[in-house]
Amino acid sequence: MVAVTTIGVANPVLEIENVTVQFGGLKACNDVTFRINEGELFAMIGPNGAGKTTVINAITGVYSPNPGATIDFTDSGGNRHDLLGQRPHDIVSRGIARTFQNLALFDALTVLDNLMLGRYIHSDVGVLSGGVFWGKALKDELRQREVVERIIDLLEISQYRNEAVGELSYGVRKRLELGRALAQEPHLLLLDEPMAGQNLEEKQDMVRFIADVRSELGTTMLLIEHDMGVVMSIAERIVVLNFGQMIGIGTPEEIQQNPDVVSAYLGTESGV
Repeated sequence: MVAVTTIGVANPVLEIENVTVQFGGLKACNDVTFRINEGELFAMIGPNGAGKTTVINAITGVYSPNPGATIDFTDSGGNRHDLLGQRPHDIVSRGIARTFQNLALFDALTVLDNLMLGRYIHSDVGVLSGGVFWGKALKDELRQREVVERIIDLLEISQYRNEAVGELSYGVRKRLELGRALAQEPHLLLLDEPMAGQNLEEKQDMVRFIADVRSELGTTMLLIEHDMGVVMSIAERIVVLNFGQMIGIGTPEEIQQNPDVVSAYLGTESGV
């Protein structure tokens, strides 16, 4: 097993140990162990098929790990939760949100409507009250809209607010995917390749928005990303997977000097 390093005295938000997800005879990830500290931007890298998204799916309750695994999450109030066996929507309500490699937006709805959908876990209005849309329902709508408006300003998408999502550029839709996750007000944000398929300018914008989220909201993040320039510049610690196995964990400097990582992923002449 790869030794897990920590930096200073920190409060863990997520601790996973011995996480193995198996499909028949195939182990998509095997004995994965790491912790993410409060306020940290922690990255997970590896070639396609290395098991990165599988780990996120295990964290969010989509997949069930083999017996012997532990996945513990500490929410913003300091309460510790065992995530194993919990349903995905219950995990979201604890304070974990995610984005997806393939956009999971509603193309026929507007940007504003997609963001408002992210607020459902914070609404306490029933179907009847919502249908009448008066009193409590109206106050709740205004409260949720206030949060969404701050996200619109943060991600600089005000000009698109009333446009159908299907008519927007890919880069703007990736930004909206981030916004909808932020609308859930997560304590831990899981970003699954938020810059995939974007050009250089769009990537630079996304890096800036991620930095703004950290500085203004203090959100703890787990980032999956293939652009090594981005990862090495913004991540505080990195875990590396290859064929489902952990082959390295540490700071960007330690990862760049790890011979197993260089051989398996970065390349012997990567120059990173």
